Amino acid sequence: MTLARRLFYFVLVLALLGGAIWWLTRPQPVAVVVHEVGRGKVEASIANTRAGEVEACQRTKMSTIIGGRIEDLPVREGDHVKAGQV
Repeated sequence: MTLARRLFYFVLVLALLGGAIWWLTRPQPVAVVVHEVGRGKVEASIANTRAGEVEACQRTKMSTIIGGRIEDLPVREGDHVKAGQV
């Protein structure tokens, strides 16, 4: 057997061995349960009437990629705003 043929078979065996190892150690798919969604009557409703404040668990600093000048700042820190106000 020539050296080229031996090298070919060696590389082939390594490729098959690598493929087998990958196949045996690949992550298994997660089992899921699928339910059909349909219309119906609401059987129960829950309301949360607790009053309080929401605070972020982490703070971050925001900045823009380019600099600029703020022309108008209609609210201050601590002001109450509604959706679409700003």
